[in-house]
Amino acid sequence: FIKTSLHLIHPQSNFSNTVPSDSASASASPNSSIPGSRSPFDLVNLLNHAELNNPIFNEFLHKMSVIARLANTILLQSDLMNKTDMHSKFGELLNIGKLDIAILKNMNTTHMLEFMEVVRKTISEIGTYVSDGEKTVLYLYEMQNSMKDLPPIDKFPSRTDFINKIREFEGKFKDSQFKEAWPPLGKVSTDLETLNKFTNGSSTTKQMNEDVKLFKNVLDSIEYAKPFIISLNQQLTDLSSFKDFNLEVRRSVMDQPERLVFSLLFREKLQDMLNKSKESEYSISDKYKLIDGVKNNMLNFGDDFRIFKTHFVKYSNQPFAELRGFQALNQLSSEINENWINNALGMNRERRMKLTHSLDPIFALSNNSKLSNLSLSSDYETGKAIEDMYLITDLIRERKGNGEDYSYSYTLKACLEDAGEIDSLKVSYASNPPDDSRKAAERFSILLDSRLLQEGLQPLIEDLNGVSNIMTKYKDPHTSDISFKDLARIFNELKTSGIMVKLKKSVDKLMEFSRSFDAYEFKDNLYSIGLFNDDLENVMKSQYANKEYEFHKCFQQREHEIYKGYNDVRLLQILRGFGIEGVNHMNDYIEKVADLRKLLDEQETTLALNNPDLAVSWGKLKTIDREMVAEINNAVGSVKNLIDLKHLKLVSEPEKMQKEVLDLLSGMEKSGTKLKLEKMWKLGSDNLLLVGGFKFFEKAVNGIDYRKMKNISELDVFFKQLEGIPNMNFDFNSLIFVLNHLIPISLYDSERAVLYQLRSELIKISSIELDFAKHFRSAPDAFKKLGDFLNNCFADDKPEDQDERDNVKASGKADEDYTYIIIGCLLFVAIVSVIAFFIIWKNKLLCFRKREEINQCEIIDNEPAQYPPPLTPDIIVIVIVHQLIIRSLDKFEQWMQLLNYIRSSLNSEERGFPYIPLDPRKYFDLSIRLMPYTALQTIRLHGNRFRTRLGTIFYGMQVFEREYIIMAQDSNTSGIYYHQGVGSLKFGRFTVLTESEAQFGNSPNIVLRQLKITDRKKKLTRSVKQFQIKNWAQGQLLPPISHAETEMILNECTRSTTPVIVHSPSGTGPTMLIIGMEYISRNMECNEHMTFDDAFKRLVDKRYSSFNTWQEIGWLQCGVVYCLSVRHDVELSHYHQMNNVYLDMAVKGNGLPKGVKN
Repeated sequence: FIKTSLHLIHPQSNFSNTVPSDSASASASPNSSIPGSRSPFDLVNLLNHAELNNPIFNEFLHKMSVIARLANTILLQSDLMNKTDMHSKFGELLNIGKLDIAILKNMNTTHMLEFMEVVRKTISEIGTYVSDGEKTVLYLYEMQNSMKDLPPIDKFPSRTDFINKIREFEGKFKDSQFKEAWPPLGKVSTDLETLNKFTNGSSTTKQMNEDVKLFKNVLDSIEYAKPFIISLNQQLTDLSSFKDFNLEVRRSVMDQPERLVFSLLFREKLQDMLNKSKESEYSISDKYKLIDGVKNNMLNFGDDFRIFKTHFVKYSNQPFAELRGFQALNQLSSEINENWINNALGMNRERRMKLTHSLDPIFALSNNSKLSNLSLSSDYETGKAIEDMYLITDLIRERKGNGEDYSYSYTLKACLEDAGEIDSLKVSYASNPPDDSRKAAERFSILLDSRLLQEGLQPLIEDLNGVSNIMTKYKDPHTSDISFKDLARIFNELKTSGIMVKLKKSVDKLMEFSRSFDAYEFKDNLYSIGLFNDDLENVMKSQYANKEYEFHKCFQQREHEIYKGYNDVRLLQILRGFGIEGVNHMNDYIEKVADLRKLLDEQETTLALNNPDLAVSWGKLKTIDREMVAEINNAVGSVKNLIDLKHLKLVSEPEKMQKEVLDLLSGMEKSGTKLKLEKMWKLGSDNLLLVGGFKFFEKAVNGIDYRKMKNISELDVFFKQLEGIPNMNFDFNSLIFVLNHLIPISLYDSERAVLYQLRSELIKISSIELDFAKHFRSAPDAFKKLGDFLNNCFADDKPEDQDERDNVKASGKADEDYTYIIIGCLLFVAIVSVIAFFIIWKNKLLCFRKREEINQCEIIDNEPAQYPPPLTPDIIVIVIVHQLIIRSLDKFEQWMQLLNYIRSSLNSEERGFPYIPLDPRKYFDLSIRLMPYTALQTIRLHGNRFRTRLGTIFYGMQVFEREYIIMAQDSNTSGIYYHQGVGSLKFGRFTVLTESEAQFGNSPNIVLRQLKITDRKKKLTRSVKQFQIKNWAQGQLLPPISHAETEMILNECTRSTTPVIVHSPSGTGPTMLIIGMEYISRNMECNEHMTFDDAFKRLVDKRYSSFNTWQEIGWLQCGVVYCLSVRHDVELSHYHQMNNVYLDMAVKGNGLPKGVKN
């Protein structure tokens, strides 16, 4: 499909706060850049560039979109040729879904506009304020809803045990212990973060003093925080008896009393309203009659408003709308003539012209249709009005009967005639225990989820002591001060031990808990439950509470009537919110639809296409695979949708948006409806998977090396990275239901604006298929199929008279033809040349190679066809424990056996083609430099290429076209290959320029350089990053860097998709330690039964020379344990235990057999 790299285009459009447009102007200047200057998909950070209006992202998305538009256009033309689903083709062309043209033509827009005038009049007559009659209906509904299926009071479950447990809990819980611990702990976190930036490069007295102060601040903040943490830990110990107390379940004994209290509160409001209201008892009936009038005017075309929402807005407003229909045709007609299309489709200009010519019928249809420039997309305000109108017509459609069926005045008088007085203050107090128990249960669940009641803070206290002890032991015994000269040693010990990182992680986790758990509010909830429980008990024993059941029986006889009235009141609320402004927006949109209908009446609806001249390719295009096109469309559309989601506040500010809704819900009157809405919102928002899914998408696309995506055929790299994106579906209908209930009753414009925006976003999301992974999985194969399909369509194309012309040419040839004689002579010369070449190569008289014929040394891998997933953390712990040092002597014997295994290896020294054999004495001539086409090293190496389980490739030699180089040696030796410091160096035909040089991380022994290497002969330039580990001499007892710093380098390098060069003067020891840490840990993390010995032997089996001392093997095993621990969030205590024993053996000689020197 994609044959060669693409000519570059520079899109003129920028990535704005919406999805980038794919208009033809995106590549208006296809020849404006130099071919080969960069890759069209060379994006280091896709999403961040998008925010910065990077046109490279537009180009990447533009090219994918053009391919999708092309596939959709071919399929559309195919359907029109084959007359497939013709009744819905106008819907597809207009991007409003597969809507039958008959439905479009039968829309009575004139009557719709007349109906909107009825709505306008109704809105003006119902007024802007909620009447007492409407409130009466709402209170009746809430009373009935609260008492429905409620058992008698004497059947309520006992609350005694629950209240006693709450009072016990409240007595033990001290909120001050929590509140006092957070500020000191926050100071520890801040000081640790500052200390982590420490570098040992200060030279002035002021800088030195500031460095000393960094360490002193950490020590002081730890010592200050420890008493508070110890006190809080004691508090958690006292509360540990409640770790199995399920407050959420136990509080359910409050549910039935709470419902009865709700009914009492609403009955009091009803009685008070009846006594004080001067409003006519028939006023509500007058408003219901207005609703009757709206319903009667909507009978014949109510479903048309539903189509506005379910088709017009749903499809035309989506970011992928420009991939199909007239909109796609308008853009593709110019895009298909862009120069890059030739290479992208693997075609020459002639074939691409044939493709364009084959699509002339569909382009002609677009050019000749007046509908091609008409769009039914809507702006925000119009979309909001359409949604409200959909709700209004839906409620009217479900409405049974009319206003004359309701008689609330009679209902109230009949049921509440003998109602007695209610102790309103006591009933109000009685509502507190159930409400506070619910809030307490939510807050207690946060405490339980933190595991603090189960685990306490002892691990944190130990970490605080660990950091404190390391610093304290370096204090001057006389002045108790820390000396500047000791800072580097202190910092190195803090980092290598892992204690500082562990403490920072623990402190930050606890600070995150402090932000979500309000101890003061929790204490207040517990206190309130006990304080007002007596009021609740008194109300439950009162006469008016028991009498409530009699009223309920009376209202129950009119249950259906009350429910109908409640829906009509909701309809009145929505109409008020819709307002005259909503009517105006709807009228404008209806007129747009009227213009569409008028054009449909004028348009030839047969959609006939004229056949082009090239019947062969035109006919083949008709056979395009519908499923393949759908897969391409869905994959590209999914990318557009995901980027569009980024700009929704529900994704960018989820906590803020959810809190605003919960705040509005908390302001509602206590009722069963309020509890239902709160529960629906919390369940829906707690399972909101959008944020997590989008974070995966962001991380995945940022992890792609776009520099390697030279052409669109390599899109599989992009889509395969996204295959694991989690399903982002959630219950958006429940959230929309809550918002539709809240919007009409919101009192302030600012509140309504937030709710409308949130609803608009949820509606937009609800129209997107959120299971993106299934589309990404099928995308690579679909793009490849499309390429093959297009090539097959045009590969054999030839003019219809081609055979006749061939016959004419053949008849005009001379009778005497020497063609076969010439071919025979050429074959004879070729055979002789091959035989001569074979003899020369066999006797090694000539040695050379071509780039395409490289014979790599044997790859050491983990069955490349199988990539098993890593083990679970609990199994990883077992793998780590199996490697721990139990007895020093046993471990020493293990390492010596592995060293002997290396020394006794029978690995051949024979170097395979294409390496040039040299005279043996030249291997020891240090004046001969290591060059790419030679095998010159002081010790001959074998097995140069290592591939880990995850596919990372390491080289123990020099090769071209690599991104990272790790040099484990001093600068005086690395200078043979690369110059130190800013400047350039020439050797042979190569020029090496050091563009930048900086310290990597906090280690003074690691230098990171950016190098530019130019091959002056081939005129090629490449950039590489070089990690140089200084002060690592050959045969040195211990490496100058820690396992943590080595892992940081590996973590950086293994992100690259290109092999990583690892080099040291001998190619042994340092080289194999670095490669081995990654290779062995990646093998062991997926194989529970693989031992260190097994993985080690696999590493060294294909290498002639690898390790020189048992100390190197021991250091490597400790490094493997470190990698397994940090990469799978396992505590580093096992690593520290093993590393400390190893250091005792390797440095001090403790635990070694007699006579063995370290």
